[in-house]
Amino acid sequence: MAAGWVYPIGTLLKNNYIEITECNALVKAVASAFGHMCLPGSLTSLYNQYGNNPTSVCELCTGQNEEFCSTSDTFAGYDGAFRCVAEGIGQLAFVRHDIFDIIQSLVNNSEVSSISVDPASYQLLCPDGKTAAVTDYASCNWGQVTSNVILTSAVREPDIVKSYKDFLFTVQQLFGRGGRLSSSFQIFNSESSYPVDVFKRVFTRKNLMFSDTTQSLIDIVDTETYYSWVGKCLQVILIF
Repeated sequence: MAAGWVYPIGTLLKNNYIEITECNALVKAVASAFGHMCLPGSLTSLYNQYGNNPTSVCELCTGQNEEFCSTSDTFAGYDGAFRCVAEGIGQLAFVRHDIFDIIQSLVNNSEVSSISVDPASYQLLCPDGKTAAVTDYASCNWGQVTSNVILTSAVREPDIVKSYKDFLFTVQQLFGRGGRLSSSFQIFNSESSYPVDVFKRVFTRKNLMFSDTTQSLIDIVDTETYYSWVGKCLQVILIF
């Protein structure tokens, strides 16, 4: 299991399907409930501040060397979570509703060409315990979560915020999908190899700058805040 676990795990906690018996031991409680898993990044200081996350949270990860159980692990991200199940390593993954479109777009990559992308080979697990076809995600899901967003401090002056936006959209025009200089570098594709040897090993890691499944950046209204963006339902889940 990997990517996108906040909403489903929050729901399980809220409904008392997972019991937390120790302070500051959320991941430990989840690991006890699910057993062996692959939760990329869970042993880093950022997500393991108290040092009590069990090693079982990385037991199913397959990344090599420094990529093991990191955000560059083979099973990191939504595509990696799907791959974990597709390869028969894991039994459950938290993924997006359009995961098959994402995997299909990667099917020409030799690393994923061997896994099955036939929706009939998989099924959804609904919150009520029933199962459904993967096409029935509208009625069988664990909640709607807004897209990832780039944040800055609310105290930033409007002209500073505008300069941030101008920079990001300029970079996208140059190095985004179909960008004028995308043949030399791609901000939404960190798995490509580039001719400069010193960078090659770094640039072949996953999700280096943005998620490799990112299609483009879009501008949202300047009055949007973090709380209005994530919505009330997710705010409730984040409490748990």
